Amino acid sequence: MQRRTFINLIGGGVVLAATGAVVTTQLRSGFPAAAIADWAGPSTSEPDVRRWALGYAILAPNPHNLQPWIVDLSQTNTITLYYDRARMLPHTDPLGRQVLIGHGCFLELLALALAERGMACDITLFPNGEFGAALTDFDTRPVARITLRAGASKDPLFAQILHRHTPKAAFDTTRAVTPETLTQLQTALPTPSTGMQFGAVREPAQVEALRKLAMDAARVEF
Repeated sequence: MQRRTFINLIGGGVVLAATGAVVTTQLRSGFPAAAIADWAGPSTSEPDVRRWALGYAILAPNPHNLQPWIVDLSQTNTITLYYDRARMLPHTDPLGRQVLIGHGCFLELLALALAERGMACDITLFPNGEFGAALTDFDTRPVARITLRAGASKDPLFAQILHRHTPKAAFDTTRAVTPETLTQLQTALPTPSTGMQFGAVREPAQVEALRKLAMDAARVEF
């Protein structure tokens, strides 16, 4: 099974993501069907809203697409999220920073999906205590506990989950991002802002310096 197709459950079983629904034209072009099947979204007939929402959460960006998560659904109206210690990246992520950012993305998509079904959620991070300062200190304690309750409003960002993907096409590095596009990104921030900030660089020399920094970092990781 493909890594994005399922998420393991503690106690056995999996939650499947894809149903074979029509995938957007943007993703269909140039990709094998199996590679993008999970962007079809979970089945609308799934009776357990937690399992349905998890079908979206597993599409979250995560380091090297390892899908480093396991969930426990044994408690009613609760999802307990654990880090899959078998999918560590000790050489490229020795402090566990990347993997925890991936879990944050997972929780964000999970909350968006639950809200789409009218369910709010209370997310408690590290309910049994935080991990240590290095990846080797990550133990069997949960990363988060998510408790469901009714009363959420739908978030327009939910509609973008199945559109997010990593573009594999070549970029035209001679074409600058337009001011109009930057304005759209700026105005997409929540109002009032929740502490998020937006900034952009368009000056060619600065862009080139950032491009070199990104390439140098990629070479180090490879």
